[in-house]
Amino acid sequence: MKIELRVLSGFVMNEQVHIRGIDLGYITITAEDEEVEINTNAITNPFIVTDATGEYPVWAVADGGVMPIIDVLFVMTEASGVSRHGLMVADGGRAIVRPEKGVKNAQGTGIYVFNSGSASCFGADFSFAKSQGARVFRGSYLNIREGNLSNAGTNGMYMGSSSIVEAMRVDLSNAGGRAL
Repeated sequence: MKIELRVLSGFVMNEQVHIRGIDLGYITITAEDEEVEINTNAITNPFIVTDATGEYPVWAVADGGVMPIIDVLFVMTEASGVSRHGLMVADGGRAIVRPEKGVKNAQGTGIYVFNSGSASCFGADFSFAKSQGARVFRGSYLNIREGNLSNAGTNGMYMGSSSIVEAMRVDLSNAGGRAL
């Protein structure tokens, strides 16, 4: 079974999608518009996982869950004094983001993968994140090959703690701190 969930033209995302322990990988989210706006001020619910209690992602998956396939380029609105992540994959969760899709202008980290999370984001776009473009640690996996993590406010990518990152030809240019 496959389902396409199409975001209609002019839609502004005022919701968060938090998934735990359920496989929604048979759903692909697409959009009529080239970019879909996320209202950052609507991101008000934390996603609490094993050792992270104060994180506020738009998209999140944990506890072995599988995120719907993201085939949309979302763009967060500007907001001062808040840290809001684009996509968080934690505690054995899995996610797929299609090429040239993802979350631009995250008001925190673009993609945040930890605690054995796994994300396949070949060619995905998490550029202009206010913090890191990508943060990957604690035994996690990220394929961001040929992706865009450019113009991150701090580091283009932070990785560590026995994680694996496939990052050939990833764009880490113009990071506010270190590229890697």
